[in-house]
Amino acid sequence: MKLKISILFVILSFACQGQNFKFSLRAGYGDYQLKEVKEMQQELLEYSQLVNAKSVHEFSDQIYYGLTANYLIGKKDNLGIDFAYYATGGRNHLRDYSGEYKLDMFLHAYRLGLDYHHQIFIKGKFDCNLGIEGGIIFSNMKIKEKYYLKDMGANYDTFNLKAQSYFMEPFFLSSYHYNEKISLDFKCGYEICNNGDLESDTYGDLHRDVLWLGLRVSLGLSYYL
Repeated sequence: MKLKISILFVILSFACQGQNFKFSLRAGYGDYQLKEVKEMQQELLEYSQLVNAKSVHEFSDQIYYGLTANYLIGKKDNLGIDFAYYATGGRNHLRDYSGEYKLDMFLHAYRLGLDYHHQIFIKGKFDCNLGIEGGIIFSNMKIKEKYYLKDMGANYDTFNLKAQSYFMEPFFLSSYHYNEKISLDFKCGYEICNNGDLESDTYGDLHRDVLWLGLRVSLGLSYYL
């Protein structure tokens, strides 16, 4: 992970040396499919053989965060890099007079890719753009299982899984230019990606995929150098 962040900041620092540079931060809503990950959660629930255990959290859609560094090419074209962070999770749980069972599945991902968008409309302080992003997604899942019995104490097991996939996201971007340096942005896109096989250093390929496919809607702030 440190290597991925280092590469990102090297690229950003290089880009900042030029003119016509735009740096954007955003936060938004991520609609994640994650079908096989949810199925895996239910399989682990059945494997626990605890009749009254339930899935209390099931990898719900969550807020995601991103940043983009763009360089203006000509008057209407922008080319740059994009970084985004996704996180969600699931929990199977049971608590009664004898103790507690809890299985937490924390899933997060780092997305790094190229960004291109073209201005299609401008009026006053508003402009609209169509664009596309594409790149790679590094996903990580941490599974932590806890058994606690009042007469025997607690027992913990932890598993770490990882996956890698590729994505493409066509998007619409609209900006309101507050002044020459700052703009408020609205972005709406749909992420298309391939399945990323979940793997463990201990058990190898688990034959379960991570699929982040879904809608992306965000608000952001851009600063122009």
